[in-house]
Amino acid sequence: MTVITHSQFLRFLREELALPETSIDLALRHEEQDLRLLPMVLWKYGLVTLKQLDTIYDWLASHHIEEATVPLQNLSESV
Repeated sequence: MTVITHSQFLRFLREELALPETSIDLALRHEEQDLRLLPMVLWKYGLVTLKQLDTIYDWLASHHIEEATVPLQNLSESV
């Protein structure tokens, strides 16, 4: 299992899934400070398909996310 940071996870969403920055920002505003909920928030708002959601969970299952050292609302600005 690879240990990753939140910024690497956000990079995966941008680069591998080609999610627009606006979609990620919207989800980050609504996911109540818990990045683990981000995939479901993206799906809830129709920003990812079920196939993309499955891909996200497969990727997360093979990685371990370290705790954020930056408040999540500022995370997208720091990446």
